[in-house]
Amino acid sequence: MELRGFTYELAGQLEEAIRSFERAIRLSPFDRGYLEDLQEWALHSSVFGRFDEAVAAAKNALQKNQDYGPAYRCLAAALGHLGRDAEARRRWPSSLRLSPISEYLNG
Repeated sequence: MELRGFTYELAGQLEEAIRSFERAIRLSPFDRGYLEDLQEWALHSSVFGRFDEAVAAAKNALQKNQDYGPAYRCLAAALGHLGRDAEARRRWPSSLRLSPISEYLNG
């Protein structure tokens, strides 16, 4: 199911991508791609300004795995957009510790 969401994402149909990620999470909560689906849901929700939804999805991912760096990044960004700066600043160091930005810059 997660591939369907990524396909919609690549096609620029982000609303449909969100629906696909939500459905994948609902139908298969034990799928190995579950955390990725939650993180993508959080990311896409942020794109549409649904920051409360993004916070909930990111926190859900972190309840499943506290070492999932991308979820901290989405959470910190969504919290910042909601004006919850102190909480966002507390989350950001975990993001950098678990998945440093240099990983993305170096390929």
